[in-house]
Amino acid sequence: MAEKLNLVLLIDDNEDDNFFHRRAIESSASVASIDICVDGSDALDYLQNRGKYKETRTTFPRPDLIFLDINMPKTNGWEFLQEYALLDKCFVGGPIVIMLTTSLNPIDKRRAEQCELVREFMTKPLKQQTFLEILQKHFPAILLGLAVVSAGI
Repeated sequence: MAEKLNLVLLIDDNEDDNFFHRRAIESSASVASIDICVDGSDALDYLQNRGKYKETRTTFPRPDLIFLDINMPKTNGWEFLQEYALLDKCFVGGPIVIMLTTSLNPIDKRRAEQCELVREFMTKPLKQQTFLEILQKHFPAILLGLAVVSAGI
């Protein structure tokens, strides 16, 4: 039984958001590692060990969960999703992608709902309770494992 997610990837250019989202995730004690990429291009390099990530690892990171912002410089969230969909499965594994954005645009929400890769569309900020709800919905074994550990079973 899994007790923690191996890796959560935050893709967002806003340092403050990344700081608060990291804290919300860490406070759940349900994630082994959290990495941050500052835009879609950076994330694609990260997933494929290219660019500044070349030769820093011998395996591909394959995050369990990705939080993706929409509005970022260089490569935005939509452009990332287009490229991500074309990646070989060895780079992506089976992660859950959640659009986490400040956008209140109903067009963005509809577009996310129509994208097979995006499981949910949420507005920032990510809070601990919201993160726990995501775990309950997409990774129930993690919460079960945490309950067993905290009960000392």
